[in-house]
Amino acid sequence: MMNKFLILLASLAIASASERKDITVVEYWAVWNSSNQIAFMDSLSNVKVERVNTCENVDLVIKNNVIVVPTLIFYVDSTEVKRLEGDLSFTLKSTREEVQKIINELNTLPKK
Repeated sequence: MMNKFLILLASLAIASASERKDITVVEYWAVWNSSNQIAFMDSLSNVKVERVNTCENVDLVIKNNVIVVPTLIFYVDSTEVKRLEGDLSFTLKSTREEVQKIINELNTLPKK
């Protein structure tokens, strides 16, 4: 009986892992605007966080059409699904709670 239970648990874990999405949020920032770097990025949950210094990674800035810093780009399984951009004062007005809500919603989407 115990072996059947362990097999069931293992199969549920494998099924659950195959349903998970790879969610990444990339923050594009600049040294000259470091005071507006998004401080709460490391406190986000259920997401991989990356930071790109636009001054050192111009090729990524061009490739991803980043026109203002800060910019947050949300990816699900390596596909961009959402973008938040700073305003004319180079400040992102979104709160940690708003960004986390986006991540939580992305985690509920069915895996393709």
